[in-house]
Amino acid sequence: MDNWPTSDAMASGLIDRTFRLSLILGAILFTFLAPYSSLPFIWGLSTGLLLSALNLVAIQYAARRLLSPTGPRWSRGLILVKFPLLIGAAFLLLRRVSPAAFAVGYGLPLGVIVLKSVGRSLTTRSVVQGYPMTEIRTPREVLSDE
Repeated sequence: MDNWPTSDAMASGLIDRTFRLSLILGAILFTFLAPYSSLPFIWGLSTGLLLSALNLVAIQYAARRLLSPTGPRWSRGLILVKFPLLIGAAFLLLRRVSPAAFAVGYGLPLGVIVLKSVGRSLTTRSVVQGYPMTEIRTPREVLSDE
């Protein structure tokens, strides 16, 4: 499974790190919000996060299977079945949980991916421009260089 062709982001484990970080952030949110929030809110946050994480893992698995030389047939079936099941589960859950909390939980992995991408582009840009990441500079110093 490790010798399939992947992009730089996949090779560096972006999906796996995003999965782990999202679950850790969800656990932290759960810990701090559970004493102060209602049960439907906490369940909405938790189920949204779990459905989103399962969706992310299923997409990763299906994409790797589609790119592999050994039988992408099963992954096509996974893609066709996954979306209706995910939407059906979300529809059933939204009747019992807070829709706003579900949306926050479901969007948490996407937010993690966006923040990781922004951070990576900022660090890459600063290194390319000759500013090492270990050097701490004030805004005035940065502006005086330009």
